[in-house]
Amino acid sequence: MNTPWTGSTIYIRADRSVEPGGAPLSTSDKKYFITGDVINTGGDGIVVERGNVIIEGSNQALTGRGEEKGIRLEGRRNVTVRNIRIENFGDGIYLDDSSGNTIANNTVSNNNYGIYLWESSNNDIYRNNFIANSQQVYSYNSVNVRDDGYPSGGNYWSEHSNPS
Repeated sequence: MNTPWTGSTIYIRADRSVEPGGAPLSTSDKKYFITGDVINTGGDGIVVERGNVIIEGSNQALTGRGEEKGIRLEGRRNVTVRNIRIENFGDGIYLDDSSGNTIANNTVSNNNYGIYLWESSNNDIYRNNFIANSQQVYSYNSVNVRDDGYPSGGNYWSEHSNPS
């Protein structure tokens, strides 16, 4: 088993660069691939500062310290976040004023909020596993699609009492 990368916030910058150097992200045009597990030691996990990109996790883990945001999208459009295990953050996935994004095939567990939506509508959120978060979803002034239809389906909520 490979040793996880340990460090603070990883940024996908508007100019296509990734900071800090040495973070386990490789890029190919508009795709960013997480190439190893990440243990976050402070700040947010991954902050996306550009739109029209795909973040492919290949089932790698992004683990926090119980604070901040795992994946942070603010004012972003057309970002796909998929196949990432996001655990132990304040907000597993955080969208603020963001639309047209796709959040799919992730496992989001043991966070305060699994997904936090603030004035973020018209996002597709499906085929995710929301497991043992204090609150699976928080949604303020946001209307989003949470089901990809038959046969793909919607999301799994370990506590089915708060999937709204």
